[in-house]
Amino acid sequence: MVYAKLTLGVLFLSLGWIYLYKPKLVSRINNFARDVLFNDRVILLARKKVSIVFFCLSFVAIFMGLSSMSGWVENAGTALIMTSDSYRLYKANQSYRAGRYEETISACEEVLTADPKNKLAIHQLAQAYTALNSSLKLRARQGKK
Repeated sequence: MVYAKLTLGVLFLSLGWIYLYKPKLVSRINNFARDVLFNDRVILLARKKVSIVFFCLSFVAIFMGLSSMSGWVENAGTALIMTSDSYRLYKANQSYRAGRYEETISACEEVLTADPKNKLAIHQLAQAYTALNSSLKLRARQGKK
């Protein structure tokens, strides 16, 4: 996308330069466009084909826009706004609340490999180990009875 923006910038810069300093070239470009591109006979003959192309392009663009928007709604903006570490911690917290302590531990360990001094990840990891230990002890007691 960056290259497209730079290309458009260079194109508009050169068009501005041409329009300012080369008026004869501008009139030749306008004559060419009027004779070839905007010829009434060509437009009338090819209008149905061109309209089908425009409709297809519009459907593709609308589909791409809607699919991008649905991705925003699914993520509720969290993955787009948060950094990868904070998003991993968010997912770890969701796993912890759902009782999936192993997922919480693995997510926190991923964050800690990137940033070993992340206090939130250490705290969440301690909570997950404590909850996992408690649930294992509870299962062991239930198995003995």
